[in-house]
Amino acid sequence: MTDISFSILFFAALLSAGAFDIVHQKIPNMLNAAIVLLALTYHIYHSGMSGFIFSISGMLAGVACLFIPFALGGMGAGDVKLMGAVGAALGLKGVFLSFVYTAILGGVWALYLLITKDRKALGRLATDLKSVVLMRSIAFMPVQRKNAPRICYGVAIALGTMLYVSLEFFGSQILAL
Repeated sequence: MTDISFSILFFAALLSAGAFDIVHQKIPNMLNAAIVLLALTYHIYHSGMSGFIFSISGMLAGVACLFIPFALGGMGAGDVKLMGAVGAALGLKGVFLSFVYTAILGGVWALYLLITKDRKALGRLATDLKSVVLMRSIAFMPVQRKNAPRICYGVAIALGTMLYVSLEFFGSQILAL
């Protein structure tokens, strides 16, 4: 992804998705569709059929990255579609690396929320981890509470993706310093 105008549009769309997720706790389908359309058009224009395959395979991989957490109720469908849109823009390698950055940032954010907003959940997590170590078995039982803090994972996806793209683009220049 070396075209600066494509990168600017992509970053603007990611920032919009993150902001919309914070305000409304959902990511609009139209925004995800616009990112996919932008990515498909860009890659088909520059690489033809191989660009189409690049985008579609990345999109499917992006959806696959978050499908299980979605199926288990851990996140919304908009988050899954946004990761698919990221895959359409970045391809297979890019979406997997972006997912790693996203997971790290999402985990840090979740830990911050646990520490600052939900100490009871942090205690339950510690108890669950202790039982895994001592009993060597997992007996995870999620507790749903109305006032539990929510993670707007669209923000983590946007920031993780932008971090990956920035490091990919500027990484060699930073190392040269």
